[in-house]
Amino acid sequence: MSEIDLSATGATYLAEMKGSRDRPAVLKAKITTLRASIPTSLIFIFEGIDDKSIYHSWIARISPGLKYEPFPCDGKAHVLALIEIVSRDVNGLENGIYFFIDRDFDDSRGVKLTTTTFMTDEYSVENYLVNEDVLEEVLKNEFHCHGHPEVRKLIICLFTKAFDRFLDLCRDLNLRIYIARRVPIELRGHLPEKISQLTSVEIDAIQPSAKSLSELVKLLREPTDAETTELSQDFHKLDPRTRYRGKFSLMFFHCWLVALATDRNAEKPIHFAAIDNAHKANCALITLGGLASKSRMPPSLTEFVQGIPH
Repeated sequence: MSEIDLSATGATYLAEMKGSRDRPAVLKAKITTLRASIPTSLIFIFEGIDDKSIYHSWIARISPGLKYEPFPCDGKAHVLALIEIVSRDVNGLENGIYFFIDRDFDDSRGVKLTTTTFMTDEYSVENYLVNEDVLEEVLKNEFHCHGHPEVRKLIICLFTKAFDRFLDLCRDLNLRIYIARRVPIELRGHLPEKISQLTSVEIDAIQPSAKSLSELVKLLREPTDAETTELSQDFHKLDPRTRYRGKFSLMFFHCWLVALATDRNAEKPIHFAAIDNAHKANCALITLGGLASKSRMPPSLTEFVQGIPH
């Protein structure tokens, strides 16, 4: 396929900051003020609050004694802007500052990354939290299915079928986002933030939303037939579990667990009939940090964290 225009891709993050109070100058002022208040502390810059919680769990597993000041931003665009701001600073602002970004569909958007930036190999941090291994640990602990491996096995099979169905239903949606990011075409508004916009979720029944792709992902312009044909070839090589939008998968997982908890807590449960129902499942106890503590980590994160001087 023909080469993607990386200069255009790199410029898109500036468009995402329109109307934001955290423009580049404001971002630099914030990080400079923070550095002045904690001159010797490590500062870890994340895309958002959710990333902060997930990385906290992972970093604690890798290096329990590592202390740092988290600095969550309002999205990837802000982190990329800070990477460029800090790298251009002539007063040593970059010392002790590290960045953590999601790969997404557009990698670094043409921004040159240095050894102080970690990028996930999967779409995002959320992708690592949604799988059978994490579910099994949730079933053992939060759903109190300890001592019942046969029950867990059956439920995990239900999850696998439901998750694969969900990913299949979201294929074209992910393709539309992929094309928009790679061309690039500016998004108008936010990507879907509620599972009800995408699908209805029951334990063993996943049904599509009635909304059209153009309603779910609004673009400044529609992609051309040539753009769609060219980029579709690369998109269809991606592994849906690891390279589709992770926030969608996490929304599905949460909704599916809520449905499962309803059955677990029922007077006459369907999938938990073999287990004493004296102990109730509580999805409110399932946090991002808790899921991260049960999940595998990005393969290169250990080396990255262990290489940080402290």
